[in-house]
Amino acid sequence: MFAGLVFLSLSSLLATGHALKFPVQRRAASHSDTVVVTNPANANNVGFSDAWQAYGLYTITVYVQGQPFQVQLDTGSSDLWIDTSNVTIDGFIDTGYNSTDIYADSTESSGPIVMANVSVGEFLVEGQAMINAIDSNATAAGADVGLLGIGPPLASQIFWQLLNSSYSGMPFLNNVFNYHPDEQAFITLLLTRSNIGITEGGVFSISELVVDYASILDTPQLPVHSDTDFLTFMDGIYVNGEFLTGHSMGVNGTSANAIPNENQTLVVLDSGTTLIPAPQYYVDAIYGNIPGANFSSTMNTYEVPCSTKLNISMLFGDILVPIDPIDATMVNVTDDGSVQCFGTFAYMFDGTPLDFLLGDTFLRNVYSLFYYGNWTAASVGTAPYMQVLPLTDPDAAWANFDALNLQRIGQLEWQQMQANANITSSYAEAASMSVTYSLAPPSAVRTSISSVPPSSVPSTSVFPSSATPSSSPSPPFSNSPSSPSSNSPSSNSANSSPATPSSTPGSAVRPNADLASSSSGDSSSVNLSGLTRNSYIIMGLIGGVLVLLIGVLIKLVKDSRNQQYRAVPNIIRPPMHFNDKPYEPESEEFTTPYDDPARR
Repeated sequence: MFAGLVFLSLSSLLATGHALKFPVQRRAASHSDTVVVTNPANANNVGFSDAWQAYGLYTITVYVQGQPFQVQLDTGSSDLWIDTSNVTIDGFIDTGYNSTDIYADSTESSGPIVMANVSVGEFLVEGQAMINAIDSNATAAGADVGLLGIGPPLASQIFWQLLNSSYSGMPFLNNVFNYHPDEQAFITLLLTRSNIGITEGGVFSISELVVDYASILDTPQLPVHSDTDFLTFMDGIYVNGEFLTGHSMGVNGTSANAIPNENQTLVVLDSGTTLIPAPQYYVDAIYGNIPGANFSSTMNTYEVPCSTKLNISMLFGDILVPIDPIDATMVNVTDDGSVQCFGTFAYMFDGTPLDFLLGDTFLRNVYSLFYYGNWTAASVGTAPYMQVLPLTDPDAAWANFDALNLQRIGQLEWQQMQANANITSSYAEAASMSVTYSLAPPSAVRTSISSVPPSSVPSTSVFPSSATPSSSPSPPFSNSPSSPSSNSPSSNSANSSPATPSSTPGSAVRPNADLASSSSGDSSSVNLSGLTRNSYIIMGLIGGVLVLLIGVLIKLVKDSRNQQYRAVPNIIRPPMHFNDKPYEPESEEFTTPYDDPARR
């Protein structure tokens, strides 16, 4: 969460495997030593969970001194803190220093900095600095009891507090990367989209890729223009065919170390932010002209009709990221059962030195990679960057919106009924995991990537800090995905096709410079003779089935004419409404409004 910025919905929101498998030699550690140990047996024990619809966040399981805690995963900050209220933990080493993180919603995490053994997945850091934040009000009961910051190390409050002490204040990921300098210092996120409760979150991986989406290595690199944030530049947003650009607050007071051009805006990719805080100009342009829309000062965005369906795409150089219409609005069910819908683009808080925070609403539409570069000791001279692989098919998303929207409204109504009946749990725990993803380091997916033909995504190795379209790009779709807008800006091109798991966009520089380049061979030739032969075989099989069915029908008709039925005398016949429990009256089936198929 950037500067502690969190967006929550009005009622309910207020209330895995890795590549580093080297043998590690343990040594006796003094209070200032930090040691990283790997245990491949715990590689899938990450507990990545989606609590967005209920609480507005994604969480993972962090073990502190061997005890599990479910904490928010946050690319917008860099410290680890745990609320250990009502929990007894032995083995903390008190550093004598304190730290406080104050968030924009007036919540905070504050407490002594302690050294502890902390593990995530297969990685155990012995001597990890963290905040023992007892009685923090920055947690959501039933969802999380802390936060793991995975942002740039210089954003860590703990790091600066312990800088001149005998203790190491390095964040968790920096300790992992620094201890294994031969491994690539990157993480990836693949966020799921749930409708109710706490469910599987998708993928959080360290130094490994989801094999099905390994083509992210060939997408253009978005340079990080800050030492404390995953900050880059955005060229504009398409909204129902209209291209919105510019209106940046500028770099004064920000953490940016580069200057965007006049049409670009400053954006931070932040998994710790629920929605997309944005300049007022963009929020008004997206929702202000919708019939029935009204600005809500409580939510800092517009309340809109729940049937609102928008086509939105975000442009980063040559990368166009379509936003699923289901992510352009959110549903809130009040305690009395009233249903409200709000925009997910909201006004940025006053005084926040930034244009956009691209939170979970954005990140659900991409597979994202965060490369730490020279933020780690092993990659001096290599600048950090990000890569995003668009995953949303705008045509399919548009077609599916109405059914999915009705489904989420019904499910959230049911969730609110459970909350009113105090059925929900106040204990934060990980969702059960039933979906598995194939993970591998970049070197292991080299062959599969190089054997796939390039997709239509333009070949751009690096997104220049001053890059902007030479003329306004043409919109990918307008009010309907297939109909162009007559008043949209004209341009050279902007790719609107979402990347598929097998696509390899261009020949961009990858985390490993020696990875094989995309194959230029043609694999799309069609064997017409084979197709013709197969069609004859299929037609023959269909003909045989039809003949068999006709024969069966003739036999049934013939048999029915030859049957002679005779009444069997002296049989006591059961009552008309007799069932398998003759001494119990029949009861009508109980139904609820949620049995309606249209609401599923």
